[in-house]
Amino acid sequence: MDVVINDIIWGISFFTQTAEEENLRCLVATGGVPRIIQLIEHAQMQIGIPALRTIGNLLSASKPDLPQVAIDAGILQAFGRLIDHPKQVMRKEVVWSLANVTADSADRVKACL
Repeated sequence: MDVVINDIIWGISFFTQTAEEENLRCLVATGGVPRIIQLIEHAQMQIGIPALRTIGNLLSASKPDLPQVAIDAGILQAFGRLIDHPKQVMRKEVVWSLANVTADSADRVKACL
């Protein structure tokens, strides 16, 4: 089952990494953002990394309503738990995602602190 989840989450990650915000809106419309945030902390990094990249793609959207979906779904709390992850690749993805969160507004910077 984890192999199927891995393939699906990588597919979603690739689908959302394009410059087309419509793809991100499709992700949001499915209501799947909270589940993807849960998968970030999956015991297997092969699932956690593409989930984290998917949320990072959402956080890098130019329209502020899209990143706000992930923030409202609890991504900042998940980042707080992952910032000290033993694997560097996870920490790197968290820092990249946090940079995307804080790039938009002072209010988001405060939320991260």
